[in-house]
Amino acid sequence: MIPKGEPDSVMRRWPEQDRPTVKLFQMGASSLTDSELVAVLLRTGHKDQSAVEVARALIAQAGSLSALVRDTEANQLTMKPDQRARLQATLELARRCLRENLAQGSALSSPQVVRDYLRLKLEGLPHEVFVGVFCDAQNT
Repeated sequence: MIPKGEPDSVMRRWPEQDRPTVKLFQMGASSLTDSELVAVLLRTGHKDQSAVEVARALIAQAGSLSALVRDTEANQLTMKPDQRARLQATLELARRCLRENLAQGSALSSPQVVRDYLRLKLEGLPHEVFVGVFCDAQNT
């Protein structure tokens, strides 16, 4: 059975347990590779390429997963507008979730969290940025 979110005709020939959407529901999103996660968002591939193969090529073309997500305009020749929109919307959702966590209080509770926040906030800026984060012993 093909899950609703997986219309890719190439993937229809894959064993069901290897399809990204099925893997996501059975084993969780963290079990998917970068290209499988992107494929879930792309939903479709090209004529003779699965969405996973297209995603793998897009990540290689962009140089990294984060470069692909933040610079979807550079990939407009190989991605459909609705695919670019889904990638951009996903990144914005992640930013908003992070912003919501910060608004709720002591979200900067460890160096790892601070690093992740700054990476999400500053990554992809076309210019260099210097940031200082000053916290007391309680990270407030």
